[in-house]
Amino acid sequence: MKLLKDTTRLGGVLFLLLSGWMIVTALQFKYTGADPMGPGKYPIALAAATFVLSFLLVCLGDKKRQENKEDSEQERESAAFQPLLVTVVAMLVYLCVFEIIGFILSSVLFLFGLSMYYDRTQWKIAILYSVGFTAILYLLFRVMLGILLPTIWL
Repeated sequence: MKLLKDTTRLGGVLFLLLSGWMIVTALQFKYTGADPMGPGKYPIALAAATFVLSFLLVCLGDKKRQENKEDSEQERESAAFQPLLVTVVAMLVYLCVFEIIGFILSSVLFLFGLSMYYDRTQWKIAILYSVGFTAILYLLFRVMLGILLPTIWL
């Protein structure tokens, strides 16, 4: 039960499970073609990096907690749990609307919303960041890699 109270470690464990699932899924991709990279290499590399970072998060999760023992336990738990909950809910909403409203609009709204949640005073920077980062991802995936991304259904 101690693991469930420590949101840093809980997040690490959840991402460990997610990265494990990503690796298993990427290993099942069928390979056809002359490209030695194949369709599963990038997801495997991304999942492996996520796995390593999540493992470090689980192992080192209580280091900050030990440094801040003077704060009350309840204040730390509620303060640490809220950003995690907001981020997870935002990701779930993003996944639900991704196919419906398309990559560009859903990504801009997702990034803008989280940017405003974490830094409420800089809305102009949040707009620039969300539009710019979405444009970079669009250029990378659609233009350079030729991957079709969802668009708005009209």
